[in-house]
Amino acid sequence: TPYLRQLAQDSGEFVAFMVAHGTEAVCVEAVDSRHMLRCCYTVGASQPLLRGATATALLSRMPRDSRHRVFDHYRVSDETRTAIEQACTQAVADGYAVSYGELDAGIWGVSAPVVDGAGGLSGVVTLMAPAERSAYRSSQLIRLVRRTADFLSGGIQ
Repeated sequence: TPYLRQLAQDSGEFVAFMVAHGTEAVCVEAVDSRHMLRCCYTVGASQPLLRGATATALLSRMPRDSRHRVFDHYRVSDETRTAIEQACTQAVADGYAVSYGELDAGIWGVSAPVVDGAGGLSGVVTLMAPAERSAYRSSQLIRLVRRTADFLSGGIQ
């Protein structure tokens, strides 16, 4: 929580720690933005592991057969599977995933994985913001999210 609070303070935006649970991404910790116009997601809320930066970052670190179980559960088309697999490959290469408007219109998000000492996925740090505030500083926000995920990864042994 202190790392998430620091990220929220440094960015001014909503941040959360999300984990994969079955076929969904679940919010286990959240810190609200200081802005009046803000994204909001509550602890315990979940979303299908299909769209958005959180889903992509989580799926990208899951074993391939686990991803395919998620795809099968939601009856994802071959075309969509291919697109998600490509996004996962890009997320692994970049060390983070971004999205714009995939869950809600006008919302930009970035997620970076938190891994344990053995390299296993613990969850992801996610930041969400209205696109008009994130567009001009997306590089800075990505850097802040990655730094927070790296700090958390270093603390999980």
